[in-house]
Amino acid sequence: MRIALVDPYYVSGSSPPSWVLGQLEALLIEAGHEIILRDFRGRNKDFLSLADFRAHEAAFATSVASIAARCDVVYFTTSFGIPQKPTPILARVKRLLERVNESAPAVPVFIGGAQVEYLTVHGADPYACLGEDARAVSAFLTSDVQLVACVAALDSRAAFDSISGIWLKSGAEGRRVGRPLPWPPGALRKPKWLSWSLDAYPPYRAVLTSLGCRYGCSFCFESKQEFQALDLRRLLGEFTDSGIDRLVIEDSTLLGAHGTDRVVEALRSLPPGGRYTCYALVPEICRSSPDALRLLKKLGLDSVILGIETPDDLTLRRYRKSVSPERAKIAIEKLHDAGITAQGCLMVGIPDVSLDATMYTFEYARELSLDVRRWHIFQPSFDKMPPQIITSEPLWVHRFALSDVNVPDALIPNLIESAPTETLLEEHFLIRALPHMRDAPEALERVRYAAGYSLRDLYGRVLCELRGTQDSFNEEDYYAVLVNDHARPGELRV
Repeated sequence: MRIALVDPYYVSGSSPPSWVLGQLEALLIEAGHEIILRDFRGRNKDFLSLADFRAHEAAFATSVASIAARCDVVYFTTSFGIPQKPTPILARVKRLLERVNESAPAVPVFIGGAQVEYLTVHGADPYACLGEDARAVSAFLTSDVQLVACVAALDSRAAFDSISGIWLKSGAEGRRVGRPLPWPPGALRKPKWLSWSLDAYPPYRAVLTSLGCRYGCSFCFESKQEFQALDLRRLLGEFTDSGIDRLVIEDSTLLGAHGTDRVVEALRSLPPGGRYTCYALVPEICRSSPDALRLLKKLGLDSVILGIETPDDLTLRRYRKSVSPERAKIAIEKLHDAGITAQGCLMVGIPDVSLDATMYTFEYARELSLDVRRWHIFQPSFDKMPPQIITSEPLWVHRFALSDVNVPDALIPNLIESAPTETLLEEHFLIRALPHMRDAPEALERVRYAAGYSLRDLYGRVLCELRGTQDSFNEEDYYAVLVNDHARPGELRV
């Protein structure tokens, strides 16, 4: 069969090729199928306007529709690179479906991945979310890897009902078949990206060495799939043995998934010269010995990304974050002593924290000797809103899933006034817009916090704090350490 794999996410040049589609390509080629890939990469120029970007998007839709007419199956992923990242994308998938329905109304279409899982976990029906445009969708898949079973069923003319975890049409709505299943470790393959134009991507690759997360921070909205530690040495070695020596390890936390000793053992067994960046919890770094961290640096660990969030101890305890300002400083100092770059994720807009306390986060962040500060906003669960967030109308998980957030940063201010309230609460949307805004838009008055301020109050102050700084506003910036060959800890600025 000829299968079109479609990555609908716009990426401007910093993101590596999609891990999930690389896995699917390897599995489907192994099963004897032909793969055609379409990925929505940006052009090497700035978009002058939102209309300019929409024209580029329309051209992408035309390309996808043309390919669909020559394929036996079309698949859209809703995972932003890895299965844990449910960045909203269904608005674009909806527009792509319109064109595919026109040019290839009979071709089986499947949509799967993190956004479908997100809807499922929050009790929402993806068929109802996409409405009439979903009429030609054969099934929604809570895991990208379920596409392999769907293709096999098509090949043998079998029914889809035996594939647990998927959504099938039931009249105007959908019905679930069994419970969602995790990505089975036995299904993992070495991605080869044979269908990609790799010269359009950076030199590093993304890899997962565990699935899900073993921790339970209560504000986390990422994948709730069951935690699985995978074969660390094999998964890293498949890249390094073939000459790919720069890896973004996208596990929720590398040391927590495998333990420091096992990570050291795995890196020690790989060819020398590799360079890696990963996520870790602050207490994991605090517990690691200086000798172990220096050895990790010697073995290629260039950068560690820490969830620091806020200096407010009460808030950290309320949201089950095992971090404190004192521990954060210790962790950063230990990383720097080992020669490892320290990146920190910090949160603003926590609904039960006062505006003055929130603004202290910026003073606190400047006191920390972080090499990169990455900002985000508190993103609630849209099926059960916290009472501390006050909006003029109830929020809805469908509207959040259809949020049009995957556009170039410079164009986000053009979307704010007409954006649904749910979009304003997506974790990166407003932060990414900051370098391109002069004033906080009036639309931000639509969201108020019980702590006594609106999003407009917050962003009016944040603009004054961050305008002209070297802080990171783009969620892809943390990859920069892998292309910077000279900066040392304390010197890197994105």
